[in-house]
Amino acid sequence: MYRIRKAIVDETEYLPDLVDTEIWKDYDTFDCKQSVSVIAELYKALEKRENYFQQNSPTAFGNPDYRYLCGVVHGILLGAGMEEECSGDIIRFRKGKRTVLIVDKIKRSDDYRKSMAENRDLRRTLGL
Repeated sequence: MYRIRKAIVDETEYLPDLVDTEIWKDYDTFDCKQSVSVIAELYKALEKRENYFQQNSPTAFGNPDYRYLCGVVHGILLGAGMEEECSGDIIRFRKGKRTVLIVDKIKRSDDYRKSMAENRDLRRTLGL
């Protein structure tokens, strides 16, 4: 089981890059197991999904790039026979009854909250 903790840079929370995690030690070997390879690919997609709003603002009419990243994570989970469970401040990934990956949830930035409030006001003004 792997446990990934969030990183904090300038009061903004991020998930670290794959090479800065303990998954990399097992992934960057010649005889890497397929299960480690799947976990590494899942983490790369999850990192992009979770860090998306730390680097981008939400739009008023949906975020197709974010939805795409959600689909990639979901596809990897389905293909690997895993489940995602969000509880409290962690995201847990299970394969059957076995937990294979635990990742800290990151908090959305203040800019994200402001943008979402502005988007709600814009949609309300437009009557949507």
